[in-house]
Amino acid sequence: MNRNKTFDSLKFILVCFVVYAHTTDNLYKDRGTAVLVSFLSTFTMPLFIFISGYFSKNITWDKYVKSFKSLGLTYLAAQLTYSIPFITVQAVTLPADQFNIVQKIISIFILPYGGLWYVVGLLVWRLLVYYIAKLNLKFPLVFSLSLIIPLLFGFIDIQLNAFRVITFFPYFVLGYYCNEQMFNKIRKVNPIIPVVILLAIFTGLFFYKNLFYFVMATFGEGSYKSTYPTLLQGFLYRASFYLISMISITCVISLATDRFYKLGKYSLGIFLVHPCVIFIISGIRMYLLPPLHITYPILFDFPLSIVITFISLYLSERKPVQYWMSPIMFFQKK
Repeated sequence: MNRNKTFDSLKFILVCFVVYAHTTDNLYKDRGTAVLVSFLSTFTMPLFIFISGYFSKNITWDKYVKSFKSLGLTYLAAQLTYSIPFITVQAVTLPADQFNIVQKIISIFILPYGGLWYVVGLLVWRLLVYYIAKLNLKFPLVFSLSLIIPLLFGFIDIQLNAFRVITFFPYFVLGYYCNEQMFNKIRKVNPIIPVVILLAIFTGLFFYKNLFYFVMATFGEGSYKSTYPTLLQGFLYRASFYLISMISITCVISLATDRFYKLGKYSLGIFLVHPCVIFIISGIRMYLLPPLHITYPILFDFPLSIVITFISLYLSERKPVQYWMSPIMFFQKK
C-alpha cells in the first residue's frame, strides 16, 4: 500500500517520546515527570501500534513468512544483546542460591527484554490479522474480542512483559481497519477541539491523586491482583486507559505534522538501538557521576533524550549495526 506521510512522520515523533520515557530515571521520584510520561503514554505506544496495524493491510502468507524470518532473527539478536549485560550484572551481584543460570538462559528465548515485546507483538498481530482477513471477520466482532480478552486476562494472576502483546492488540486492530476516508475525516477536525481534549487529559492526570495506578495501567502488563488494591479497580483502570488512549491517539492524528516523514524509516532502528545507548549512559549516571558529586536537573533529560535519539539514528545506519538489527541480511544474496 502507499505510504502515509503523516504516519511516517508520527513514527519518528513517537519513537522520540519512547526514548525520552526510557531516558528519564525520575519517573517515581518526581511527580511532574510522572504526569508527563503518563500523558505521553496515553498515545505513544498505542499510536505506534495503530500505525503498525495500518501498514499491515493486504498481508499474504508469503509476506508473513518473510517478515517472521526477518523479525524473528532481529528479536534473537537484540534479545541476546539486551539480556547478556543484565544477566552478567545479576551473576556478579546476586548470591549464588538466588541465581540460576539455566533459567536465565531459557529466559533469553522466551521472555522479551525491554521493548522487544513490540517485535514479538508484530509477529503475533500480523498472523492474527492474516487469519482475520482469511475468515472475513468484521470489525465489531474483532475489536470487541480484542478488548474483552485482555480485560479478562487481567484477572489471571500472572506477571509477564509479553502480556502487553495481548493488551495492546486493540490498537493494532484499529489501525488495520482504519481506511483513508476515516483518516481524512480525523484530519479535517478543527484543531482547537483535539488541543482542548489533550489539555483536559493532561490536567486530569496532573490533579489525579492515585497517579501511580494509572501509570501501571499504561504499561499494560501483569494481573490486577499484583498491582491494584482490588480486582475491580484493576479492571476499571485498564478499561479507562483504553478509553483515554483511544481518544488521545485520535487527537494526535488530527494534529500531526508531515514534516518529519523522511525520518520515519529510521524509527525501528532508533527503537532497537537506543536501549544500548541508554545502558551506557545509565552506567555513567550510576557509577561515575556520584563519586564526582555531579548532579543534573530533571529538565536535562529532555536534551539528553534528543542526543540519544540522534546517536541511535546514526548508529542504526552503520553497516555492522544494520546486520545486527537485521541478521537476515547475512543470508541474502549480494
